[in-house]
Amino acid sequence: MSEANSVCSSALTRTVRAASTLHARPAAHLVQAVQSFDAKLVLLRGKTRADAKSILDILALSIQEGDWLVLEASGTDAGAALEVLAGLFTSGFKG
Repeated sequence: MSEANSVCSSALTRTVRAASTLHARPAAHLVQAVQSFDAKLVLLRGKTRADAKSILDILALSIQEGDWLVLEASGTDAGAALEVLAGLFTSGFKG
């Protein structure tokens, strides 16, 4: 199997800062940023899972400042997708 076709699975843990509390606008920004990836992307808050490509799933998590989130990605471009997600959390969802 070539490297381009290999499947990767990775996870990161992030604490949500006040600037990155996921209300509608930052949730929409997150969904737009990851739509182009083929990877399956999941946000976990405790035992609750959300599809990172679904704004409704993200909003249903009711993510607040101080929450710990696990960001999971699996698929051929999982690493790149996690880099984008991590960057969004680090920047507080500022473009």
